[in-house]
Amino acid sequence: METFIQLTEKLAESSSLQCSMVSFIPSLLQKYAQGELTRSELSAEFMKQTRIQQFYFMHMPKNEIQNNQRLFHREFILADQLGDILENQFAVDQNQFHSSLEQCVAEYLRSVEQSEPVSPP
Repeated sequence: METFIQLTEKLAESSSLQCSMVSFIPSLLQKYAQGELTRSELSAEFMKQTRIQQFYFMHMPKNEIQNNQRLFHREFILADQLGDILENQFAVDQNQFHSSLEQCVAEYLRSVEQSEPVSPP
């Protein structure tokens, strides 16, 4: 679990993630990693926050939606992957669930490190 805690700390440092509509992800994962949330609580809160953000997103002007999609595509992919993992949380044992979360976060962090910053329009 120590590795996952370190990954969530690095995740919280991502400026792209902090500025995105899915900026709630690091704090939720940190609470889970620290034992403050069970996996079912993590899933419920993730889905709740996602629905709220989707509502705001869908009511943005079209050009803002397009800008967000371009600027935060990695963050939206992270959210989609986490959603898939959380949706199937009880189909796997605790170790596999934890491993899937770790792998998802690590892949996101690698993608951020390998990419160049995207300039605003």
